[in-house]
Amino acid sequence: MLFLRLPQLLRRFTLRALLVASFACAAIRFLAIGWGVESLVVLAAAQLLHAATFGAFHASSVATVHRLSPGPLEGRGQALFSTVTYGFGSAAGSLLAGWTWGELGPAASFAVSAAFGALGGALVLWKVRV
Repeated sequence: MLFLRLPQLLRRFTLRALLVASFACAAIRFLAIGWGVESLVVLAAAQLLHAATFGAFHASSVATVHRLSPGPLEGRGQALFSTVTYGFGSAAGSLLAGWTWGELGPAASFAVSAAFGALGGALVLWKVRV
């Protein structure tokens, strides 16, 4: 649904705003999963946030990389983006999640994930200007 509405969203909001929103949704989603696991309604809402989080992050990030690496650099920019976010980011996140799950428990592990989502949004607010 988000990908279908993306052209309207990009006319209304900046890429920066969409990235910040995706990180905010991620933080809320992780907290909801970690602390609301007993509620089917909370988990269903968290799944909807997952769709929004992934869709907004992916679309905004690809568009941002497109703007920041023009012409012949675009392919390299997209490759670097995929490597850092989906390669290194997934590996580091999986390792950290496994460690926190075992040491701190499920709810705290999701809280750590939420903190990283909030940190991502803060970094975008601080450093990204697109």
